[in-house]
Amino acid sequence: MAIFRSLLEVDMYKLTMLRWIQKHFPTLPVTFEFKNRTHQAILGAEIHHRKLYEGVRKIAALRFTAAESLAATELVGGDKQFHDTLSGMILAPISTCNVDQGQFEIWTSGLWPQVTLWETLVLGTVNELYYEGLLQSEGIRPVDAHIEGDRRLSAKIAELRKHPQIKFMEFGTRRAFSRDWQYHVVRRLRDELLPGQLLGCSNVWLAQQLGIKPLGTNAHELQMALLGLYRSQGMGWAEAAKTAVQTVLATWYDMYGEPGALALTDTFGSEFFFTQCFTHELAEKYRGVRQDSGDPFAFGERTVTFYRERGITPQSKIIVFSDGLDLATILKLEERFRGRIQTVFGWGTDLTNDLGFKPLSLVMKLTEAAGKKTVKLSDNLQKATGETADIAALAKAIGYTPVSNEPCRY
Repeated sequence: MAIFRSLLEVDMYKLTMLRWIQKHFPTLPVTFEFKNRTHQAILGAEIHHRKLYEGVRKIAALRFTAAESLAATELVGGDKQFHDTLSGMILAPISTCNVDQGQFEIWTSGLWPQVTLWETLVLGTVNELYYEGLLQSEGIRPVDAHIEGDRRLSAKIAELRKHPQIKFMEFGTRRAFSRDWQYHVVRRLRDELLPGQLLGCSNVWLAQQLGIKPLGTNAHELQMALLGLYRSQGMGWAEAAKTAVQTVLATWYDMYGEPGALALTDTFGSEFFFTQCFTHELAEKYRGVRQDSGDPFAFGERTVTFYRERGITPQSKIIVFSDGLDLATILKLEERFRGRIQTVFGWGTDLTNDLGFKPLSLVMKLTEAAGKKTVKLSDNLQKATGETADIAALAKAIGYTPVSNEPCRY
């Protein structure tokens, strides 16, 4: 049985980005590569490679149905060209292999529109197979794991109901314990929280099934891909990074307007973003920013100061905190910034994979575009992606200093 049943079981931001990609860079060749950042977790100890291979093979056979193509096109405001792209979508070939020390190499290359959806699909598959294998190897019945998960979820719901001001989006598709568990979690949140607390969920198919809003912003891959593209055209590191960020910001706003205007800040470090890329005009246009690495409290203070220094009322803007959140951190962040700037939370792994097992930090990043290796710096150096020499070269070119250098939690 396939873990993913539909190509709509992807994060909403994959579809909004796919529309943007299809319009602006439909023939850009890219490569995505999988990485397990939880080095102590031996994936091969719990997942037989054949099972992983069969899982991705079944996903590769999926196609958007006529109804799904129409629904996705309407959802992101696409045109006939985008609809036709979905209708004819065949995912790029993907390769998997089991390497030394029981880890996996997974990678895919091709035209960007045919590659991008693999991120959610691979991460969700590996994560679910890992915990399925872990239950079996430890002799734990799924029902017992679910009982513990429900106990923890009930405690979260009870606490959230005491704080009606908390507003969040469920962002847990890529690292959910399982597809069925994610469905169960989101359904309980929908049914048991106070009105207005659960704003929506990232999984498009799940949102449709439960009658809630699919939500998402955009991801690092856009800026990373353009960094590679501009480097291939002869730009230096600093010019390519700045041009990549500002091109994404401008064209994204042109496509999605103010409702979709939430800027991801940390691809090349948030300080570079605030000082070199986020112009006064863009800051006024954009609803707010998304924090995805580093110290969230320091980031919040930096953001409030940024707006104030430019004569923009911080209370009119939003920060979406989305980096490894748990409920305790959410409550502290909301309290710190209450009345100072609007806060929304993108809550993922701790929400959909909290059943008593150590969570994994798995990513699948765009590592090459237009034949050039690309880089993500992040505000936490442990989240950096790219060749060591390239990371160092970009960091030097833009004066990057990491906010933190801590093991990735999720």
